[in-house]
Amino acid sequence: MLRMLSLRHLRLKWRMVLILGVIAVLQTGMLGHFAIRYLDSVLDEQIGQQAMRVALAIAASPDVVRAVEARDSDFLQPLSYKLAHSAEARFVVFGDKDGIRLAHPFPHMIGKSMADDDGDTNEPALVHGKPYVSKALGSIGWSMRGKAPVFNAAGTKVIGIVSVGYMLDTVDRLVSNHRLSMFFAIGGAFLFSVFTAVWFASHFKKAIFNLEPEQIGRMFQERNATLETVREGIVAINHEGKITTFNHAAIKTLELPEDVNYIGKHIQSVLPDSGMLDVLEQGEPQYDQEVWLHNHLLIANRIPLLQGDQVTGVVSSFRLKNEVDLVSRKLTRIKQYAESLRSQSHEYNNKLHTIAGLIQIDAKDEALAVIGQESSSHQAFIQQLMEVTSDSILAGCLLGKYNRAK
Repeated sequence: MLRMLSLRHLRLKWRMVLILGVIAVLQTGMLGHFAIRYLDSVLDEQIGQQAMRVALAIAASPDVVRAVEARDSDFLQPLSYKLAHSAEARFVVFGDKDGIRLAHPFPHMIGKSMADDDGDTNEPALVHGKPYVSKALGSIGWSMRGKAPVFNAAGTKVIGIVSVGYMLDTVDRLVSNHRLSMFFAIGGAFLFSVFTAVWFASHFKKAIFNLEPEQIGRMFQERNATLETVREGIVAINHEGKITTFNHAAIKTLELPEDVNYIGKHIQSVLPDSGMLDVLEQGEPQYDQEVWLHNHLLIANRIPLLQGDQVTGVVSSFRLKNEVDLVSRKLTRIKQYAESLRSQSHEYNNKLHTIAGLIQIDAKDEALAVIGQESSSHQAFIQQLMEVTSDSILAGCLLGKYNRAK
């Protein structure tokens, strides 16, 4: 089961799509979660600040100051409805200096302590005279509240408190609306990431000639084995002139130090007279060129590597000229030997045809004469050799030379 689910059994394109897709899901999910949490926090803060600003504005109203100071619930109760409606708040609650409600959305709560339902003593506003924001579960439900102290007309004494609240379900509703938009954005980002992954995977596969990683690894091993097997020295450079391939035969042929890593070095610093930079610049191949390189006379081939119309590197193969000359001489001798065998075969074929023709025309005596002439000539030469030397080895050698010369 695990073997079937292994990524190694998927093609490279689908591996990349799967991996990039998972990364896109994780990224968009994490960003979406952070964005929702941040949006929730920001909305809470903004609504709390709005509630506190409304509370400060109400607390500064002269009519409110007079009514709170007179504990005029008949005036404050309808005013709280009106103010809550105009501020789009869930409630506006007034309290006196002791925190006793003077107005409340539920009339039966008037006269009770504002701390009864949520435990908030309103100390920052009533004792220290500072506005503040609180989030608590009250008699109406979870709400975000802005509370401000009500000062007397002279502004020297706290005579009451104003609490303006927005229900948290309103905040949740706003967050839900934004969350839906966020989910659409996350979904769009995910689809874009998937399409980008498919495009990138296809482009990447095209760049590596539609090969799989395992195939590339196997070809790399075969390439290294091939380079180290051939007897020719092979050197390759990239478009910057830096060495990318330098096989052991090249090091041995040029008698370079074997304990040095030449990969990555510039060709000019290792083989300044190689001529590979000229091929890199001109883009024209060079075949069977005699070059004097590193105190060696070589026969070299230099071929540019092309990607489209652009030269991306150069490969050079070379061997010592004396080795090439030795091979050429051997080939010449083999060719001469083959030619002599062909001539000898042709000569004997002619004689056989002559004998066959004489037999066909019933000239038996003449055919026997031709055979006897060939045999007597050969026997005469052997007899002559035996008269000249008694060494059978020397005679055999001379006979072989005679046959070859003939």
